[in-house]
Amino acid sequence: MKKLLPIIILLIVYSSCDHLKPEKESKVIARVNDHYLYKQDLDKLIPDQLSPSDSAMSAKKHIDKWAIKKIMLDRSKFNLPESKQRRFDSLARDYQEELYREAYKNALINKEIETDIADTLLRKYYEKHKSAFKINEHLLKLRYIELVNSMSKKDVVLERFWRYNKEDQAFLNDNTLAFKSYVLKDSIWVRAVDIFRQLKDMDSINEKQFYQPNDRFTLRDSSSTYYFKIRDVKGPDDTAPYSFIKPQIKKILINRKKLTLGAEIEKEIKADAYEDRSFEIYD
Repeated sequence: MKKLLPIIILLIVYSSCDHLKPEKESKVIARVNDHYLYKQDLDKLIPDQLSPSDSAMSAKKHIDKWAIKKIMLDRSKFNLPESKQRRFDSLARDYQEELYREAYKNALINKEIETDIADTLLRKYYEKHKSAFKINEHLLKLRYIELVNSMSKKDVVLERFWRYNKEDQAFLNDNTLAFKSYVLKDSIWVRAVDIFRQLKDMDSINEKQFYQPNDRFTLRDSSSTYYFKIRDVKGPDDTAPYSFIKPQIKKILINRKKLTLGAEIEKEIKADAYEDRSFEIYD
């Protein structure tokens, strides 16, 4: 990691130097006291696809918004006590320094960290903390197809949909263009609210129908019919299934690794500074 530190420091210093370069020559669009708005900065705020009239209107809005900010800034500095201004300046410097520190540390962490975590570790964490993984909503394993009411040979499709052996699954997956909408992977847990969102055009939905394991039912409107097969259901206060919660567990473990690695990086940076005498403590 020691070889990596100077490289990233140079990158950060180099990129920060861009902000110290004087403003490139550009047409001045507006001025508020000692603040200037340049054409090149205004152009960045206006989408290219706008018509000339819309572009002019957008430009005026951005100029007005910029002017108000600068006028308020100057008047606040004139009217606010110097003690409060110094406090604000200190807070701004602290925030800027924090941004630099975090950007640098995250660059080091992302370079070093392994984000590929073995499934055995994920499952071990799940089993140990299973009681903490309670859900507060309904999860479903289901499949459905939406067929237009005028569809020909509908009986053939429905026979395969209800039976759903391997050959049926292959047939249905090969003919999805014939379905108005569908969900065929009934081995995956999905949020019930996401399914209801897909059915938003239906006049009325009895949600309780979806909470009966091994149930099958249809929902019909004037143009199409939904055919549902509910394989399994998890409700509020049930333990979240491993396959559903696995991405969250992975994030937890990665964040733990980042915290550990971040502490190691800080320790190594301080040791390097001691060694090269860029950090000293005086009596």
